[in-house]
Amino acid sequence: MIKNSFLIIILLAIVSIGCKKNDNSESGTTTPYVIDYKNQDLQGMINGQPWNYQRGGAFTYSIENTHEIGLYADLDDSCIGGVNPSVLIHLENVDFIGSYKLGSGSQIDPINIYYFDNDYFNQYPKKGGFEIISADTITGMVTGRIDAWYNAGNYVNGNFEIKYCDYFK
Repeated sequence: MIKNSFLIIILLAIVSIGCKKNDNSESGTTTPYVIDYKNQDLQGMINGQPWNYQRGGAFTYSIENTHEIGLYADLDDSCIGGVNPSVLIHLENVDFIGSYKLGSGSQIDPINIYYFDNDYFNQYPKKGGFEIISADTITGMVTGRIDAWYNAGNYVNGNFEIKYCDYFK
C-alpha cells in the first residue's frame, strides 16, 4: 500500500513538471521574457518569412512630441515609406533616446510588425524591448536595437542605423 502511494506521488510529480509552460511558447507565460539583444543586423521573421532590415528613417513631430521609426527590407534611399513587410516604432510623450520594455504598460503597442497582402497584417509584440541608443541631428543618424517577440513566425532582433529625417520639425 505504501509502495503504491509512493509511486502515485512520483507519477504526479513527473506529470506536473512536464506540464510547466515556457515563456517562449505561444500558449502563455509563467516566467518573464529575458531581453537578449543579438549583435547582428536587425533580422527575424515576419508573417512566417525571413526578414532582413536594409534601411529606415526616423522622424520627430515637435508639436505632438511624437517619434516614429520605420525599418524596411528594401534598399531605396528615401526616408519616407518602404515596402512591406516592415517594422514600425511609435513613441509618444517620452524622450526619444532611451530603453523601452514591451508589455510594461509604459507605451501602448510601440512596435508594429507590419505586412500587407490583400489584408493588413499587424502584430504588436508584447515580449522584449528596444533601445534608441543615439540620435545625432548633426550627422543625421539614429542607432538602436530591438528584441521583439510575438510568436515563432513574427519576431525581430538586432541592431539598426538609420537616417534622421527632419521633415516635420
